[in-house]
Amino acid sequence: MAKETRSAKRKRGESTTAEALTATTSEPASVNIQRSQQVWYDDGNVILQVENRQFRVHKSILSKHSPVLRDMFSMPQPDGQLKEDCPVVVLEHDLAKEWEQVLALIYDGFREVKYGVKLWFSEIRSILSLNHKYDLPSLREEALSRLKLEYPLGPGFEEENAVKEFGERDKSMELDNHTSMWDVVNMATKYRLERWLPAIYLQALMQRDDDEALTTLIFDGTVAKDGTTTTQLEPAIQRLLLKARDRFRKVMKDEVFNYLSNERVIPGNACPQPKRCALAQAGLLRETWGQGPTVSSVFALSEPDVGKLCPACSKAAKCTFWKARVELVKKLPAMFDLPLWEQLKEYEGQVAEDEEGNNQNNQ
Repeated sequence: MAKETRSAKRKRGESTTAEALTATTSEPASVNIQRSQQVWYDDGNVILQVENRQFRVHKSILSKHSPVLRDMFSMPQPDGQLKEDCPVVVLEHDLAKEWEQVLALIYDGFREVKYGVKLWFSEIRSILSLNHKYDLPSLREEALSRLKLEYPLGPGFEEENAVKEFGERDKSMELDNHTSMWDVVNMATKYRLERWLPAIYLQALMQRDDDEALTTLIFDGTVAKDGTTTTQLEPAIQRLLLKARDRFRKVMKDEVFNYLSNERVIPGNACPQPKRCALAQAGLLRETWGQGPTVSSVFALSEPDVGKLCPACSKAAKCTFWKARVELVKKLPAMFDLPLWEQLKEYEGQVAEDEEGNNQNNQ
């Protein structure tokens, strides 16, 4: 059996090429090989074997999507055993479930993921994982476009309406039953998705409505919908989220909810009932800080709570709230120790340094 063995590790900045794939005629260890039920075409001219699963596909179709595979297929292949007159290429260090998803997307032509139809998170993760090794430009762009729709905050999104829509938009990506929010955080960190990290980390802090529950979630992990899988965060990410939560708490008190204690805002000069609005302001302050405002109370609100304030004071309170929240979006990356929005890097197809060579972990 012809066997193509890939390097398990790629150096930073180094592209995967066909020359990096070495051929050997040695037989793989005896395993119970299974044919893919979803990706097996009788007229295919190559069989990919990943773990114990085989996919019969077409060199021309895969070559169109991956220059690495195109170059590999164009190289002279060593003599080896055939299966149904097809050469068998063994891809080591890959995951069968990732290839199953990516090949299905290639052959379906993304017919299942048209505009308005959600893409499963695990499909996005599989695309980015295999793109790191095989360079899949068209699939990569589709995956990144979904992330851009799902996590839209960034330069140009500071306007009030755009900020309002965060958390209120139609989702373009959906978590699978066996995945959870911490899988998204881990993926974004692993593949260095800097442009999306601020919004993803922000979404992480919005997972619970009180600090104690959020702290527990950060340390204990998130449980998937099916209840069978718990995903943990790396200690460094746990510390980062806790530090960011404390920073948000200070900004909320000093800026976002400043109207609750600022006498220059409430009662305002146009207020017809200063004493009544001052009492209403005090009540809002007790209610808001008594419960302990969370990140969700800033970004999940369509409108700030103005209680029984008069129209003039309500308008002043909302204006203060929205201006502060827009400014918070501008400095959102700094809340997570990241560079300014305009300095955040686009996806470069690399994994974080401490993840090199460990692409199968935490999948």
